[in-house]
Amino acid sequence: MKCIIGIGNPGRKYEKNRHNVGWMVLDRVASAHQLRFSKRAGTYAAAVWPCGSEKVFLLKPTSFVNRSGDAVRAFCSEHSDVTFADLLVVLDDVNLALGRMRFRTQGSSGGHHGLESVIEAAGSGRFARLRLGIGAENLAGRELTSHVLGDFGAEELPLVRSVTDRAAKACEDWITKGSEAVMRLYNVKVQHASGSSQKSGGKKNESNG
Repeated sequence: MKCIIGIGNPGRKYEKNRHNVGWMVLDRVASAHQLRFSKRAGTYAAAVWPCGSEKVFLLKPTSFVNRSGDAVRAFCSEHSDVTFADLLVVLDDVNLALGRMRFRTQGSSGGHHGLESVIEAAGSGRFARLRLGIGAENLAGRELTSHVLGDFGAEELPLVRSVTDRAAKACEDWITKGSEAVMRLYNVKVQHASGSSQKSGGKKNESNG
């Protein structure tokens, strides 16, 4: 059994926010495989995905981002056989440019409050995470919080769709091929709309507001 946790805020007012890109990826997976989310345990909504030989839970915490760990705690208490190797967290990263992704098998929260909450609930950072860039290079004087809680602009949506589709495929590859394959396939140079390419690894600092 595997569990993929998408970090985001509940409610229609947040659904197109940059901070909700983790939920967007899970929605892409669910749409591709005709899955439906249902509310469980009061702290999360889940969809069950039969992927190859694995039973995979797609988990959306239904408390706000900084309480994401509540859902993980509840899920793990219901499924005592879940280990760190069974968890993948999908989240936004303000230090990565839009369109870039980075997969790691463990690490710190880097200041992302949702990931910090999950680490506290799990008691360790020894689980995989897939970060999607929502870059703050175009803040234009706006506060960081306003940026992450703002909606993607119309001009950004084609790239958002492309990278969330790619991230959904990375989630499937994590299940069927493993972490090493995902790092090899997705922590690579990606082509941007400008025609330039950048390595998906980006900065080492994993900070996010």
